[in-house]
Amino acid sequence: MKKLLISILKAFLYTGVFLGIQIAVTLILSLFFLLLGEIMVYSMGIPDADTVLNANLLPAVTFLSAWLTLLFFWMFFAVRGKRFSHEVRWYKMAAPASAVLGPLECGFGLSLLASIALALIPFPEAWYETYDESMELLLSGNPWFLAAATVLAAPLVEEVVFRGLIYTRLCRGMYRPFAALLSAVIFGLVHGTLLHLFYTIPMGLLLCLFYEKYRSLWAPILLHMSFNLAGSVLEYYSWAPTGVMIALLVIGLYLTVLGLLSMRWYRRKTGLYVKPVKTAEPLPELLP
Repeated sequence: MKKLLISILKAFLYTGVFLGIQIAVTLILSLFFLLLGEIMVYSMGIPDADTVLNANLLPAVTFLSAWLTLLFFWMFFAVRGKRFSHEVRWYKMAAPASAVLGPLECGFGLSLLASIALALIPFPEAWYETYDESMELLLSGNPWFLAAATVLAAPLVEEVVFRGLIYTRLCRGMYRPFAALLSAVIFGLVHGTLLHLFYTIPMGLLLCLFYEKYRSLWAPILLHMSFNLAGSVLEYYSWAPTGVMIALLVIGLYLTVLGLLSMRWYRRKTGLYVKPVKTAEPLPELLP
């Protein structure tokens, strides 16, 4: 029971640090952008400066808070005399050239399936409005800055926090399936909206699976990056005709299954997977 309570406490403390840095950066950047906008509008004569700065606020918060969070945890473990890469299992994959296929395929496939599900399942209209507002804020601004924030910085820090720290600490106090589920729920909740929760929990479970099977944080990072990259241009296909929806559904399922098969191939090739060998039944002793 003591290990269970400690593991849950650490999980929530790490989540608190992650959210606390985001809130602090949001407040500081909001004030900075407000002052900068006033200077650019009234002193430099740039009329649309406020609009441009506000459009880039959320990507800027995502980008800056991600690197500050990574820096904080690196320093946290360094002060305690521990290696940051060891604590989060940020190891090299055994075969980098071929290892990337499984996570990338699964990421793109899952992004397609999530987009189709959002278009086909009749969620309440209020859920879509909240989701669209959050995505509009996140996907606004300069596309290159947006890509750096959502495709590079966000997957790095979220995998460090939710798989490298929270999931591994939960595993010390409970069975791995329960740890994966709880970490996936926390991962979903911090994304805010109910529609995010709908697909981030299953995604969180799959990210834990790739983390375990590849034995490296790079696997879920690559999967997360490909998911965000595809999602930033796909969103959901409420406009697509039936034929296109079916084709995208087939492609999404194909890529997801192919990614899982690639993971199995990688484990066989690198020796991480050992097929269980059935032992022969002992021969009956001969009676004298």
